[in-house]
Amino acid sequence: EDGIRDIGVTGVQTCALPISVSATEELVTLQPYPSETVQRRTRIPRHALRVRRSRRAGIRLCIKAMAIMGVVAALLNPSQPTSAQTPRITSKPAPLLNGVDVSWLPAIEQAGSTFRDSTGQPTDPLTLLRDAGLRVARVRLWVNPPTPHGGFDEVLALGQRIKRAGLLFCLDLHYSDWWADPGKQTTPAAWSRLSAKGLEKKVFDYTKQTVTALAKAGARPDWVQIGNEVTYGLLWPTGHVSDVTAMVRLLNAGISAAKAASNSSKTLIHLDTGGDASHTDAWLTAALAAGLRRPDALGVSYYSQWHGPLSGLSDTITLVTARYKWKLFIAETAYPNTAAINPLNASAASFAPLVLKPRPSEIQGYPLSPIGQAGYVDRLATMVRAAPAKRGLGIWWWEGFSPNLAQLSADFDAAGIWNSSLVDSAGMPQPAMAALGQ
Repeated sequence: EDGIRDIGVTGVQTCALPISVSATEELVTLQPYPSETVQRRTRIPRHALRVRRSRRAGIRLCIKAMAIMGVVAALLNPSQPTSAQTPRITSKPAPLLNGVDVSWLPAIEQAGSTFRDSTGQPTDPLTLLRDAGLRVARVRLWVNPPTPHGGFDEVLALGQRIKRAGLLFCLDLHYSDWWADPGKQTTPAAWSRLSAKGLEKKVFDYTKQTVTALAKAGARPDWVQIGNEVTYGLLWPTGHVSDVTAMVRLLNAGISAAKAASNSSKTLIHLDTGGDASHTDAWLTAALAAGLRRPDALGVSYYSQWHGPLSGLSDTITLVTARYKWKLFIAETAYPNTAAINPLNASAASFAPLVLKPRPSEIQGYPLSPIGQAGYVDRLATMVRAAPAKRGLGIWWWEGFSPNLAQLSADFDAAGIWNSSLVDSAGMPQPAMAALGQ
């Protein structure tokens, strides 16, 4: 009789086979079609299976070609795929070199903060990053900082921890005693009387000595960042961008020294122009014309509070990776996970000023919440992966760890990132950490 025969393969699919039998034909054809399946879809050619009627045994299948036996075997044993199958594969994108700036971590731990995994068990914060799938930890180095933190000894110890944790280590050379950014690039006090030539030599010697010492002590940097947000130059006034040639000489000295100390280490130049493709273009054009030695990658900062809509970031990624054919990191970014201005709804004066203000940072479609923060990460990852020839390398979150609630105070700078870090006030991971690890 005409009807439906169901062939079931446990855990794979059910394939319904309508069988039409002609009274005048001994051989009849099964025309298979696959039903909906979430794991595997196998199409059997229309002509492949034939049915022979038998009064005593009913209907039995005849295989028209030996190759079809592989199809049948695969249906019954899905662990043995054949070329006749067309499996539905959900591919996972290749992991990016995503990471986190952990420069404040020693100070935060010294103040008494601790960290826990998603089950609430105490853990090393660097292990927390590694287990989440992140791959890079970035650390800034100041020449002679006015505080106990950020100097060579602390960076060395932290670099050794990073290596033991199985993470890549990015050394962020500020070439300053304190913060270097687009608004200030103060020459270290001990270098302030050097001539342009003397300063160029100092950059080379300092960079080579620093990278060599780290490498010998088991903390070889995988990436060396030559300056921090050097859009307007470095080591002012000598290396100000108004004298592009002088700026480029200093950058080249740093790149050459890093390679001389550790040829396996990669170099990075860092601009703050993530949201401004035209500014990035102008800077690269001028620097290359002045003889800039090409680094292994360009890093850009992007914060929605200062750098505008995501479309600007997309334009910059396209410019750098498609037109210039450079590899690129979003070397600094962050996004708030709450609209609150402080964790206790207390007087704002009780806490350090927020680095990222909630409302000026907010992007439509990405609410100021832990889930919205994770969605922001996903969006950036999609943009980076869209770069041609895999030139989009990764995303580095600016400061992944904030102090626990008990350590938040007005005189602790690290408290200013409690609303954008990758852990909550109890030291447990936010969803954005897992998003960065994908």
